[in-house]
Amino acid sequence: MKTVNFLKQEDFLALLPLIVKFAERTETPPTQHIHEVSGSLYQDHLFTLVGKDGENIVGYGCGYFINKIEFMVTQVYSEDKEMTQLLSNKLDSHLISCNIKTIVGLSKPDPKVFEKYGWRVERVVMTKSLPTKED
Repeated sequence: MKTVNFLKQEDFLALLPLIVKFAERTETPPTQHIHEVSGSLYQDHLFTLVGKDGENIVGYGCGYFINKIEFMVTQVYSEDKEMTQLLSNKLDSHLISCNIKTIVGLSKPDPKVFEKYGWRVERVVMTKSLPTKED
């Protein structure tokens, strides 16, 4: 069964291989991403979602609150398309509950890949408007 929850301390070490794969894919230092994900365990403005298929971690997403109405997605990785959609759905629903209006993200690969998830690409910056809790 596939589930998505917030990162727990006990899941951190099992998440490291996916963080390294994300770093390789984006051609960025893994330490930068590891630092951010570990920071989400103790900093309120950061959080990481972890996607599991049974007990195996198969995806994750990380980001931070820019201000009271904007959230920046900084990392999302899964080789499982269904898990990517589950992570996106959980992110959206959580941010709507926090009254976030816009999600911002940067993309290195072809931005058209993300359009099916509701992103509007502006150069290399992506934004996604969220409905309010009342919608």
